[in-house]
Amino acid sequence: MLFLLNDYTLDVGDPYATFLALHNGKFERASLARAVRAGQKHFYKQVAATGGAAALLPIAAEIASSCAANAALFVTPAFARGPQDVAIQLAETSLTTLALLLQQQELYGPSIARANTMVWRFAVRPAA
Repeated sequence: MLFLLNDYTLDVGDPYATFLALHNGKFERASLARAVRAGQKHFYKQVAATGGAAALLPIAAEIASSCAANAALFVTPAFARGPQDVAIQLAETSLTTLALLLQQQELYGPSIARANTMVWRFAVRPAA
């Protein structure tokens, strides 16, 4: 399964199997709330700039395991005083779009402009 997390397109494989493997069996069930908190903490600290795709895989796998979304956008506003201020948007997008984003990422690197143009401007929010 492909998953877009901000500007990174990730192949999470079987999301639940990846979730379990990355957490060494620490959790039995994926939790959207826990994944959102982890993402907020991650993006508040701006680890994404240095952590790369490998740091994002556990968050993407848990989100994909716990809801219908295959894309998540975390935005840290300038006034953020803590991780709780990081906004999140979840979306469902087509596999074709994600595959194209992955192909472009492999050629040119991740691009928030491409992700915005292809996904976030037209994002459909998943059913709860």
